[in-house]
Amino acid sequence: MADWGTLSTEASNPASEELDTLATEEVVSLLLEEDGRGLEAAMRSRDGIAHAATWVAEALEAGGLRRRSAARQEANTRDS
Repeated sequence: MADWGTLSTEASNPASEELDTLATEEVVSLLLEEDGRGLEAAMRSRDGIAHAATWVAEALEAGGLRRRSAARQEANTRDS
Protein backbone atom coordinates (compact mmCIF):
# COMPACT_ATOMS: atom_id res chain seq x y z
CA MET A 1 0.00 0.00 0.00
CA ALA A 2 1.27 3.47 -0.88
CA ASP A 3 2.58 5.79 1.80
CA TRP A 4 0.65 8.90 0.72
CA GLY A 5 2.80 11.16 2.87
CA THR A 6 5.83 10.51 0.69
CA LEU A 7 4.15 11.63 -2.55
CA SER A 8 5.04 15.11 -3.76
CA THR A 9 1.38 15.66 -4.69
CA GLU A 10 0.48 15.35 -1.00
CA ALA A 11 3.07 17.80 0.28
CA SER A 12 2.12 21.17 1.74
CA ASN A 13 1.97 23.94 -0.81
CA PRO A 14 3.58 27.13 0.53
CA ALA A 15 1.38 29.20 -1.80
CA SER A 16 -1.73 28.06 0.04
CA GLU A 17 -0.48 28.11 3.63
CA GLU A 18 -2.67 31.10 4.45
CA LEU A 19 -5.58 30.07 2.25
CA ASP A 20 -8.10 30.85 4.97
CA THR A 21 -6.97 34.50 5.08
CA LEU A 22 -7.29 35.16 1.33
CA ALA A 23 -10.17 36.90 -0.37
CA THR A 24 -12.41 34.67 -2.46
CA GLU A 25 -10.98 36.09 -5.70
CA GLU A 26 -7.45 35.30 -4.49
CA VAL A 27 -8.44 31.73 -3.62
CA VAL A 28 -9.99 31.22 -7.06
CA SER A 29 -6.89 32.69 -8.72
CA LEU A 30 -4.59 30.45 -6.68
CA LEU A 31 -6.64 27.35 -7.50
CA LEU A 32 -6.64 28.14 -11.21
CA GLU A 33 -2.88 28.79 -11.20
CA GLU A 34 -2.23 25.47 -9.49
CA ASP A 35 -4.57 23.65 -11.88
CA GLY A 36 -2.66 25.24 -14.75
CA ARG A 37 0.64 23.93 -13.36
CA GLY A 38 -0.85 20.44 -13.26
CA LEU A 39 -2.07 20.70 -16.84
CA GLU A 40 1.33 21.92 -18.00
CA ALA A 41 2.98 18.93 -16.32
CA ALA A 42 0.46 16.58 -17.91
CA MET A 43 1.12 18.10 -21.33
CA ARG A 44 4.85 17.51 -20.90
CA SER A 45 4.06 13.87 -20.07
CA ARG A 46 1.38 13.31 -22.71
CA ASP A 47 3.40 10.81 -24.76
CA GLY A 48 3.99 8.62 -21.72
CA ILE A 49 0.36 8.96 -20.66
CA ALA A 50 -0.82 7.96 -24.14
CA HIS A 51 1.57 5.00 -24.16
CA ALA A 52 0.27 3.83 -20.78
CA ALA A 53 -3.36 4.24 -21.88
CA THR A 54 -2.70 2.21 -25.03
CA TRP A 55 -0.94 -0.50 -23.01
CA VAL A 56 -3.88 -0.75 -20.60
CA ALA A 57 -6.44 -0.84 -23.44
CA GLU A 58 -4.50 -3.60 -25.22
CA ALA A 59 -4.15 -5.53 -21.99
CA LEU A 60 -7.88 -5.32 -21.32
CA GLU A 61 -8.67 -6.41 -24.88
CA ALA A 62 -6.36 -9.40 -24.38
CA GLY A 63 -8.22 -10.48 -21.28
CA GLY A 64 -6.78 -8.31 -18.55
CA LEU A 65 -3.54 -7.06 -17.11
CA ARG A 66 -2.56 -10.35 -15.44
CA ARG A 67 -3.01 -12.28 -18.65
CA ARG A 68 -0.96 -9.78 -20.65
CA SER A 69 1.76 -9.77 -18.00
CA ALA A 70 1.91 -13.58 -18.01
CA ALA A 71 2.07 -13.62 -21.82
CA ARG A 72 4.87 -11.06 -21.81
CA GLN A 73 6.83 -13.06 -19.23
CA GLU A 74 6.36 -16.22 -21.31
CA ALA A 75 7.55 -14.43 -24.45
CA ASN A 76 10.60 -13.05 -22.60
CA THR A 77 11.44 -16.54 -21.33
CA ARG A 78 11.30 -17.94 -24.87
CA ASP A 79 13.46 -15.12 -26.24
CA SER A 80 16.16 -15.68 -23.61
